Amino acid sequence: MPGADIDGLRSRLAYDTPFFARHCLWIVNKERKLQRLDPLPWQARTPETPAHMTPLDEALERQRTNGRPMRVIVLKARKLGTSTWIQAKAMQRVTQLPYQSALTVCHRADATVDLADMAGLMYDRLPTDHMLAEMVYGEGTTNTAPFTVRPALLAQGTSRNGIRFMELGSKHRKSDKSVYRTMTAGAKGGGRAATPSIVHASEYAHYEDPDYGVGLFNALPLEPETIGVIESTANGFNHFFKLWDLATRRAEDPDTGAVWEPVFYGWQDNPRNSLPFISTHARARFEATVGDEDGGGDDEEVLLAEAYGATLEQLNWRRAIINGPEGGGSVEWFHQEHPTTPEQAFVGSGRPVFPGILVARAIREATEQPAPVEGVLRGLEWAERKTRAGTVDVPGLALWVPGDQITEADQDRWGGSHRLRVWQHPMNERTLSGLAPDQRRPDGQYVVFVDVAQGAGGTDEGDYSAIQVLDHVTRRQVCSYRSRVPIHDLPLLVYLVALYYNEAWLAVEVTGLGIGVLDALAKDYRYRMLYRRHRAGDDERADARERLLGWNTDLRTKPLMEQTFGQALREGTHGLRCVQTAREANTYVIDPKNPAKHGAQAGAHDDLLMAYMGAHRVAAEYRPRDPKKRRERWHPADDVSGY
Repeated sequence: MPGADIDGLRSRLAYDTPFFARHCLWIVNKERKLQRLDPLPWQARTPETPAHMTPLDEALERQRTNGRPMRVIVLKARKLGTSTWIQAKAMQRVTQLPYQSALTVCHRADATVDLADMAGLMYDRLPTDHMLAEMVYGEGTTNTAPFTVRPALLAQGTSRNGIRFMELGSKHRKSDKSVYRTMTAGAKGGGRAATPSIVHASEYAHYEDPDYGVGLFNALPLEPETIGVIESTANGFNHFFKLWDLATRRAEDPDTGAVWEPVFYGWQDNPRNSLPFISTHARARFEATVGDEDGGGDDEEVLLAEAYGATLEQLNWRRAIINGPEGGGSVEWFHQEHPTTPEQAFVGSGRPVFPGILVARAIREATEQPAPVEGVLRGLEWAERKTRAGTVDVPGLALWVPGDQITEADQDRWGGSHRLRVWQHPMNERTLSGLAPDQRRPDGQYVVFVDVAQGAGGTDEGDYSAIQVLDHVTRRQVCSYRSRVPIHDLPLLVYLVALYYNEAWLAVEVTGLGIGVLDALAKDYRYRMLYRRHRAGDDERADARERLLGWNTDLRTKPLMEQTFGQALREGTHGLRCVQTAREANTYVIDPKNPAKHGAQAGAHDDLLMAYMGAHRVAAEYRPRDPKKRRERWHPADDVSGY
């Protein structure tokens, strides 16, 4: 630093946290020894930071550079030093800038004491003026320091409600002071009474009162140069999960108006999570048991090595933690405390039906797909048809309506905020018109599966009705829809989707309220390409039309759905393009009280996943139609009843 520009140096010390940490901050490491605060790869970018990782400091500074309030939510494995870096940033601001107010809120009193002690050590070990002069002018200089990086400690103590504080600044201009405070979530007054410029919410998922965090961040102005960081391990599907979910969708926090940037750090990102073997023989013996449950391993070990390049030493550490006193042999506990993926972290109870690593790969592949177009379908060429109860208007064609052309009538039909999400429109004479003959392809063939809302689900809001469309030949997802439209409006929406996708095979889940939707489609709309399920003896039945209409999810068919989809996940032929559908696979779990029962984790949904698994199963049971073979039109014997 000798010969440095003084103004540039002051600015860098005030805003460049990696620079300030390396030259001015000390911490006590895990060996209980003092060391310089050199950033770890996930704290700030270093040569060891993987290309896929966004370090915490980089996420904050990118927002600052763009003139936005700095807001980051961190989902993490344990013992990564995230809190340490946020404390460094807070101490940098309160020691190098006037009028700052930094507030750290912890979930437990002992954690509050630990972070307060860390901040106190950082302040105590700041360079003296003589040390700073040598940093600026060179070792052995007789020059005085051009400024100070260690402001005076104007006041220090613990308030009546347990808030620990330091007031820092010049003894000659106390009005310019900055304040650093630490407190425990639940303490009165500290979070709401002041106007902080920096808020660090530590282990936010473990706050007993979720509204406490709302008040905390409402006190933080939504202005540039303010910093808000929420960091936590997961704790089920609580208030932290809801905020994380908003962040991953880049949606605005309804309570504060902030848009949080999500960052995730898994256990495999920490090179310290590695346990060496005592001998080459022990290493070879361990290697022989990787993926072998009888040998102490599990099938996730193989996937970790393949998908994340986990070393044998890392897998050895993982196995030791799971089988140690903390883990107690629980892989589910390890997933929550030391997750490999964000989705895995939130599975707090119940073992996932599908391997988390396979689901993580599917989520990543779905994320890499082009964004879908959104819109609805509008019926054309309507015809009045007699029914058992009167008449019904039935469309002859389905017209795609992009999102920016949707009318009020379309919104009433499809739901105010719900749209079809389309990755691929149907291939047919209309969509392929204008192409040269050598560029044309046969008409597409599709499978539509409908999971009808049962009125209750994994969350307080209840189930959704979900529609999934699968390309029958490629087994790729082409369309997805989910909403809570009234049950009596659903048959027409389903009919339009199946009609639009070249009169697709249509399977409606008939359990519960689904029987009414299927009944309307079969007897009022008279849709002819309906899925028919087998009964005992159906293999010998000559007339396939005697089979029962609709898909029935029961103890016999649900394992078939799961097996078909699980095999597609393993082979990479799942065809998922919808991230939301893929994420539901991570929270689709085995009920700990009833291993035969599978469904959504409490607080989550499985509607999109059930419809998608159903589409895959129907596609496996039915062969794609011969595009050259004309289909025989079937007409009911009774034009009124539909039978």
